[in-house]
Amino acid sequence: QGHDVTGVDSSKVGLDKAQKLANQNGVTITTVVADLREYDIGEAQWDAVVSIFCHMPVPMRKNVHSRAVRGLKPGGVLILEAYTPKQLEMGTGGPHTKDLLMTLEEIQAEDFAGLELDIGREVDRDVIEGKYHTGKAAVVQFVGR
Repeated sequence: QGHDVTGVDSSKVGLDKAQKLANQNGVTITTVVADLREYDIGEAQWDAVVSIFCHMPVPMRKNVHSRAVRGLKPGGVLILEAYTPKQLEMGTGGPHTKDLLMTLEEIQAEDFAGLELDIGREVDRDVIEGKYHTGKAAVVQFVGR
């Protein structure tokens, strides 16, 4: 609580679920259905950008990630969790092609090179995100400023 939250996704269904969860928990969020290729993140206007399992083709990912970094206010934080290529062996959800997955090395060196790393790791962890995304998963976790 205490944050102004804007959720941006191409899925109205997902955003409707987020809105329902917010209402159930007595908090308010703004949701925006948008294609991230076209969404105006702006510059220096966000205290935090959070990207959870937002998988895109590499050129789009690099573009969106660089705009997200520019969108952070000074001292802002970027938090990301996504599946790594190892996830293809797990069979517990996520994209089915390697080009939509990412490694810490890629995002740290290419996407978020200008950020100071607070947390950067690839781990296997239990994920419980619904019927098709449950079980041991291979993820990358990144927190940078």
